[in-house]
Amino acid sequence: MMYANVEDTMTGGTMGFAYGFLMQKSGSYRTSKIRQQFELKDFTLFKTFGTSIATGCVAMAVTSSLGYTSIRIKPTYVWGNLLGGAMVGAGTYLAGSSLEAALGQLGALQKRAGFAIAGGLTGALTYGMLDRTFRGSFLGESGKGLALHTLMDLPFAYVAIPFAGLVAGVVYMMEQVTPHREPVETVKEPEGMMDKVVWHLQKPSWNPYTCGVLIGLLQIPTAMYQGNAFGIASPYFSTAACIAGLLGVRTLFFELYKTPSVYWTFPLDSGTIVGSCVSAKVSTPKESKRTSTGLTTTQKVCTFTGCFLTAVGSAMAVGSPSVHGLSGVSQLSVGSMLSLLGVLSGGIVTAQLLYDKRFEI
Repeated sequence: MMYANVEDTMTGGTMGFAYGFLMQKSGSYRTSKIRQQFELKDFTLFKTFGTSIATGCVAMAVTSSLGYTSIRIKPTYVWGNLLGGAMVGAGTYLAGSSLEAALGQLGALQKRAGFAIAGGLTGALTYGMLDRTFRGSFLGESGKGLALHTLMDLPFAYVAIPFAGLVAGVVYMMEQVTPHREPVETVKEPEGMMDKVVWHLQKPSWNPYTCGVLIGLLQIPTAMYQGNAFGIASPYFSTAACIAGLLGVRTLFFELYKTPSVYWTFPLDSGTIVGSCVSAKVSTPKESKRTSTGLTTTQKVCTFTGCFLTAVGSAMAVGSPSVHGLSGVSQLSVGSMLSLLGVLSGGIVTAQLLYDKRFEI
């Protein structure tokens, strides 16, 4: 039986709630924004997560220098990172969702979420059953965990701070090209402190930089209390491992997701769903009218298939975008950077191939 202790439940649930709330406020769960980032039409998500990476780099540099956290680099799978990342990018565009975004969509009561989660679970189960095949191929050959600071033979902070500045510079250039525009407020900002807090909480969206900084700061409790990556997608694979166990299928891959180190991610995911739901409920105007329309058969198939691909790709890359994009790159992991490059390449290429048919999917 999989369970988390009280401390893990509280830590995971709190961080998940914050992440889900911020996901909803940043709009990073929205199908339109997910696809438009790969079509290079809307850079909101790039700005949000670019800011998260820069913040995470600085946070990890400071806390690791003070001895509060340690840098842990996953093994580098060059082809697995690249090809797995490309599959994640392609699947994310096709689905208009991802393993992480599906939880935010579920919290916001979007009908796409059920098909996305089902596709993710099926993909995780399929990959786990084919674990030996993948481990026996070139995708399964790993090197040691490579990181920029170790390759340069420099202390982590000496490389992380300039790298954060570089990422921030890229985000700044994006802002100059496509400035963020705040929505027109229909209600004037109140005077009282508590009234201002409530007013801000009820805003339907926050600017990507506020959300990015706050998401990036979540790296601190993750590293301090869990000593792990911010892995939103792990429960898909842990649940698949349970299903495989009931079917009498046991592989090394599934066994890795039955260890106590991943149990805390169940409260993390539950908190993400609740946080997104609360944010959607308190936001004005509400989203119910925009999410009430049914999905076509094509949209259901594309959502399921896309998230199937994201799950398989995440396993090939040894981590989902939340692991690589938020935790891995913030710790200067070369494998995570390769995975992120694969995600962007796969998503952009798929967008170019399918853009004319976007209205159908």
